[in-house]
Amino acid sequence: MKKLIALLIVFCAYSSYSQSFSVSYDGYTFENNDTVNFVLPLSSPNAFYYFDIANNSATDIPLKIRKEIITLAQDADFQYCFNFECTSGEYSAESYLMPAGFVLDTLSDEDHAFHLQYNNGVGTTKAKITFFNEDDPTDNTVLYVTISNEPLSVAQVFTVKKINAYPNPANQQVTIAYELPIQEVHNLSFSLINFVGQTVTRLSLLNNSGEVKLDLSGLSNGIYFYTFENNKQKIVSQKLIIQH
Repeated sequence: MKKLIALLIVFCAYSSYSQSFSVSYDGYTFENNDTVNFVLPLSSPNAFYYFDIANNSATDIPLKIRKEIITLAQDADFQYCFNFECTSGEYSAESYLMPAGFVLDTLSDEDHAFHLQYNNGVGTTKAKITFFNEDDPTDNTVLYVTISNEPLSVAQVFTVKKINAYPNPANQQVTIAYELPIQEVHNLSFSLINFVGQTVTRLSLLNNSGEVKLDLSGLSNGIYFYTFENNKQKIVSQKLIIQH
């Protein structure tokens, strides 16, 4: 029974982070099912948003994209561009073969890079964007996008900030520079979590920006995740690889 429970814990931890694709914007990497909110001024309701897509697996994967509209603002023209095509439809016409470890962005392949185009909407548009493996659609990463020129509550507004761990992969030490999208610090904490969900390091933080420096010499090789929480709510979680 104990062995079965242990296997379930390992399987659940693996399943939580088993997506082949990850999606980033302006240096910030989203978790699966995260939401990003963009706010436009009424005087300029047109925008382009460029995202980076990474294949974190060890194999080449054909990437396709699906956009599902949840709500569409009045008069809005909401398209996405990917793989030489811009469309307001649901599915990308063709897949893009992502090499193992490759990051698709405007620097690596501008013509194929993924971005959103938004024009003339009055109100709020919400959409679900799914990045999936054409050969196995269950291997997917989902990002919810809200674009609005209406005021959002403080709880709704998500301003993408930069969080960077260097070096990554890390050996004996790592420095994590952070700037968090919070206005008030309340029980702000940093945690380093191993692959089976155990917290191996936990620190209290005083400011919404700064650096965390960790001694990794006592930790085993493998994949870890570092998390920032404020007032017991997770703000961001990112991957850290330790290789001694």
